[in-house]
Amino acid sequence: MDTFANAPGYSTPGGTQTGTLNKGTNYVFCRVWGPEVRVGAAFNHWWLKTDLDVGPANQWVSAYYLSRWGNDEAKDNSGRDIPACA
Repeated sequence: MDTFANAPGYSTPGGTQTGTLNKGTNYVFCRVWGPEVRVGAAFNHWWLKTDLDVGPANQWVSAYYLSRWGNDEAKDNSGRDIPACA
């Protein structure tokens, strides 16, 4: 997936900030529904589990930072829904 800006990483969806996922192409493991992230009219409730570029592994970033998709969408670069976390 591609992110349009550096994204803050969290220990849990909406929890304590633990690091940063750098802007660019990144991988994610899965997604969960969680607290809304909103900037103006843009928003997203999906949270993506990934390894941060700065900070620990297995952390969460908001799908708000995905480059290609709109509000409350969490898809990979091919347009497929990111799988739900088990």
